[in-house]
Amino acid sequence: MFGIAWAEMLVILAAALVLIGPKDLPRVLYGAGKVLRNVRRFTGDIQKSIDDIMREEELNDIIRDANRPGGDNLQFEIDRQFQIEQARKTGAQAEGPDLTPSAPKTFSPDENAAPKKPEKKPEENDASG
Repeated sequence: MFGIAWAEMLVILAAALVLIGPKDLPRVLYGAGKVLRNVRRFTGDIQKSIDDIMREEELNDIIRDANRPGGDNLQFEIDRQFQIEQARKTGAQAEGPDLTPSAPKTFSPDENAAPKKPEKKPEENDASG
C-alpha cells in the first residue's frame, strides 16, 4: 500500500499516536479514510469517463472507415451502384448527388433575358434633371 512497508507504517502510527493523542486518533483516522475513499471514487469515475470516451471514439473510427467510399467496405460501393442502376431503370433521380455525367446545358441569352423597361427621357422642365 503506497509503497510503505509494515515497519514504516508502525513508525508513522506511533508518531501519530504521540502527536495527535490516543483520544483523537480514531476520529482523525476515520476522517483520513473518508478522504481516501472519496479520492479513489473520484479518480475511478474520471478513469471510467475517459474509457467511455475512448471506446466511443474507437467505434466512430470503425464506423467512419466502414462507410468511407472506396474503402475496405465494398458493401457501401455495391449499395451505391445498385441505387444508380435502379434510378437509371426507372428514370428517377438516385438518392444523393447525381454521379452520372450529363450533357452540358446550352444557354441562350435571348431566351432567359428579362424584358427591358423603356428608358425614361428627362423632361426639359423637370427639376431633378
